[in-house]
Formats: sequence, structure tokens, C-alpha cells
Amino acid sequence: MARGGGELHRGGDQRGRGAGRAPHPPLFGRLERSSSRGDGAMSFAAPLALVVAGIVAATVVALHFLARDRPRPQPFPTARFIPDRPPARLPTRSRRPRDVMLLLLRAATIMLAGLAVARPREHAARSAAPRVVVLDRSRAVGDPIAAAASARAELRAGDVLVSFDSTVTVHEKWTTAQLSDSATTIARPRGSLSVALVGAIRAGARLRRTSDSVELVLISPIAAEEWDAAAARIAREWPRPIRVIRTAASKPSDARTPPRAIRGSTDDPLRATLALDGGNTHVVADSGAPRGARVVRDGLTAQDSVWARRGGVLVWWPAHLENTHWPSGNDTASAVVAGSATVVADFPMWRAPEGATVARWASGAPAAAERVLGAGCERDVAITVPSVGDLALRPSMRALLSALTEPCGGAPRLAPLADSAVRALGEARPRGAAPVFAPDQPSALTRWLLAATLALLVAEPFLRKRETAA
Repeated sequence: MARGGGELHRGGDQRGRGAGRAPHPPLFGRLERSSSRGDGAMSFAAPLALVVAGIVAATVVALHFLARDRPRPQPFPTARFIPDRPPARLPTRSRRPRDVMLLLLRAATIMLAGLAVARPREHAARSAAPRVVVLDRSRAVGDPIAAAASARAELRAGDVLVSFDSTVTVHEKWTTAQLSDSATTIARPRGSLSVALVGAIRAGARLRRTSDSVELVLISPIAAEEWDAAAARIAREWPRPIRVIRTAASKPSDARTPPRAIRGSTDDPLRATLALDGGNTHVVADSGAPRGARVVRDGLTAQDSVWARRGGVLVWWPAHLENTHWPSGNDTASAVVAGSATVVADFPMWRAPEGATVARWASGAPAAAERVLGAGCERDVAITVPSVGDLALRPSMRALLSALTEPCGGAPRLAPLADSAVRALGEARPRGAAPVFAPDQPSALTRWLLAATLALLVAEPFLRKRETAA
């Protein structure tokens, strides 16, 4: 493996780019596309069906020529009066083919049925297999413009671009403008390789309808936070080798706790929690780009939303949940969990609105949810903090507050994943494992073959009756 434009190969395309960092082509310049297509070619999904149909058709023809002539039955009027007719003959071997039209119809029916079962597919020949290029646009990418330039170098006409962070976007007809948006976007949530690979497999299934093979190229730093247990298993479902181009990863901007502030009443118990944890107990006027988290205990304002959209973490933690429209129940929760923080106490169990769950009650119901807001995010917390007692002063409550004021998407883990784990993306698919590509859809030719087979089957009894009468 080589960093900075190097590749990890599982086989397949072995076009190395060298261990050094190659200069990237201009990102927004003119892109020359070329596609060399040859004459149409025919392939079959189940060619063995043609062999079976041929054997069956040959057997029918052989049995037809082995048939014997049977004399036509001659009914006698009575036992006493026998008509003056030539004597009845025993069955004899046929000296010349009979019922040729019936034979041809039966053979054609068998061969058409075999062709339909073989599922013919006509496609244009390509100079190379189409590609699915997966581009990382998450916060883990250190140089988005360089990553987009690498994607541009890999893309050709007819390829598919898949860009991802916490969600995935598939561009079946990609443009340089889409690469530009990926490189200059402000909002960069946490990335998920599992989400990216699922989107790539779906895009590859669509390409496979017109091509026998599809190549997958992954352009990402593959940071630790992007990897989960499902990523390696999903990668093994891809039936061909995956080519990985690792880009530079982002560097943590500050290892210290980000600044935090709170706005609410002077006797709010969360003020004491935040003060013990080293945070500001009031909101300071904004200067420059937003940093850290803002906990709002009273009503949200338009300035709060603007602040979050510029990159801040807005935590709406209403002091009086009964004044919100959030659903509540009569149940009581015995604990609330957010990341590694757990607070054990009796809480009235309110449910947070829709979003990515960042805290749960002991029953598993969401207690806090996060949703993207511009370049930042908003967290809605449905946890009641009693003003009586020492719950707000407990270390577990301080840990809960720290977990709920982390950067959007959780605390970043931007260190590159170990090479041994990345090799899991390059391992061959286990023998006998079925790829998750969607099965080929029946083509129009297959439907016409089935219709012709059915028509011949309907015509066969009428032709047989006609040949027998003759």
C-alpha cells in the first residue's frame, strides 16, 4: 500500500500510481471523455440451458424417425359380413419422414424454450469495465480538493460517482460541478463506510445489467471513526476486487475540551454542572466562526439557528419539557445512557424528536437526538434535570453533559485505520458466498422468446390433429 495516491490491490486493475504523491490535474478544468464501443455482443446468463435444449430436441427428432407406420383402423360392420378390402397389415418401419411440419414445430418449441431459460442479453462491448467511484466527503478528509481531483482522474464516461459522509449520494451521470460541490461543501459530518459500500453495491447492480463486470474504486482516508463491524462483511459481498486509494486524513484541531456555554435562568441546576466541568455559565457574543457548544435552556432564537448553521453545536435542553410538543409518557426511566456516560436516577421518560439518537433511556427509547443544521447541528435533549437534590453535582451528570456537548457526529477519531483492517477490504470474497447484486431482470428478448414458445405450444395440438387427419 502506498499513501498519497497509492493503491491497495485485491487483484484486477494493477495500474500503479507510484509511491510518491502525484500532482493532481486541475479540478475544474475541461474533462475529456472517451468511450470506445464495439459491435453488439450476445451473452447468456445460463448457457447450459442451450445444451440441454439441444439434447432434448435431438432426442425428439431421433424418436420421430424411429416411429413405425400404423395402418388406419378398419371397423367391421358385423362379424358375419367382412367388407372386400385389402388385408390389414402389421405396423412397419417408416421408409420416408412423415409429419415433417409437426417435427419442426416441436423442435422449434424446445429450442425457443431453451433460449428463454438461458436468458440472452445483448450489450455493447466496452474497452474496460465500468467503474463505481466512491468519494469520501466527510470530516475525515484532510484535503477535499485533492480527493475530488483523484476521483476525477478515475472517472470516465458511463461510470458512476458515489459520494458519502453519514449519507450517500449516487450520481449516475456525474459532472465536474458535482465534484466541485463535494470539494467545497461546508457541512462535513462523520463518515460511514458501511453506508458508502451499500450505496456502491446498489449502483454496481444497475451497471451490471449492461456489463459483465464492474470495478469499485474507494477514495478515502479510511479513518477509525468511519469503520464499523459491518464494513468488512459488506465489502466481501462485492464480487470483484476493490481498489482503495487512501487520501490524507484530517488532523484534530484541538485535543482540549471545546468551549461550552449555557443560557437559562440563574438558578438552573445545569449551570452548576457546567461550572464544575469547566464551562461558561453564560453565552458570550459571537466573534468569528462558531466553536464549541451552546446549551439553551429557554426558547430558541433565530440567532441560535444562524450560529449553528455556521458550524456550532446547538444543544436545546428545555428546562420545562411540558411546554414543548415532544411526546411524553406515564412511564419512568431508571437510567439514561449517552456514549460511555450513564446516569442512574428516576426520570420522567420524555421522547426526543426525530433524528440520530445520541442518548437513550434504559428501555432503549431515544432521550436525545441530533440533526444536521447547515455546517453544524442541533441536539434536542428530553432529559429532566431536577432542581432539588444533588443529581446535577454528580460526576455521572458531568459526564452526560460532556457527551451531549461533543462536536457534531460525536468526538472525532481521525487517526487512519490500521493497514491490517484496511486489507479486509482487499480480501477475496469467500468461496460459495453469493454476491448481493440484484439478479438480472428479464430482457425484452427473453419475454418475446417466452411468448413465441407459448404460441407454438398452443399451435401444436391443432397441427397434430391436422397431420393425423391427412
